[in-house]
Amino acid sequence: MKRCFQLIAGNHYKFWTVEVIGRHYCATFGRIGTEGQTQIKTLGSEAAALEKAEEMIEQKLGKGYREAGLFPGVSAALVASLRPAQPSAPAPAPVTIPAPLPSTPGRRRIVIDKK
Repeated sequence: MKRCFQLIAGNHYKFWTVEVIGRHYCATFGRIGTEGQTQIKTLGSEAAALEKAEEMIEQKLGKGYREAGLFPGVSAALVASLRPAQPSAPAPAPVTIPAPLPSTPGRRRIVIDKK
């Protein structure tokens, strides 16, 4: 599994790539146009490495990174437009306002308007 992401906003021109090979988690990051740095971590299992990669992807997406195109010259926007649409979230349930409580017989309710 290998996925590439970019952050292009303001003064930021960064890339971040994650690859899982067996139980090894490989992250390469840096400024677009450079080789960047690579960090390799060995985890207990391939499942743990995949879980770590998914966790980091979620963090990067939260920071504004977007997945880069899968092929050179193809923009991420084009790739995203080819993906099937995700179903929208269901509409929230309507709010039910409870009926007023019946008054107790023999008692009056007095409202004082202070002005």
